[in-house]
Amino acid sequence: MTTWSAKAYSDGTLHLAGEIDYSVAPQVRRYLHDYAGSSANTLLLNLQQVEYIDSTGLAILLELRRILLSQERSISIVKASEGVARLFTLTQVAALFGMEKKTGDQEGTNAS
Repeated sequence: MTTWSAKAYSDGTLHLAGEIDYSVAPQVRRYLHDYAGSSANTLLLNLQQVEYIDSTGLAILLELRRILLSQERSISIVKASEGVARLFTLTQVAALFGMEKKTGDQEGTNAS
């Protein structure tokens, strides 16, 4: 069974962990929509502990981005695991989430 978790921090960043795929998509979508509805302005996501994300998980984030943009808000991924960063780069959506190509221990596509 696929497991995932989410934890909001006082700095306004939402940390997701585990695996985000089709089997948990309804729960992840509901959680992110509820969280976004209760937060203000930019939604900051830390995906550094996400071990795996499939196209369904990516679609959830793109859908959430579209909704936030319609509300004149935004979503930004401040850190991502190597696998997540690779998926976002390969699918050419990294820039949509503010994941500029960086090296080393910097934010955005941090692989540590």
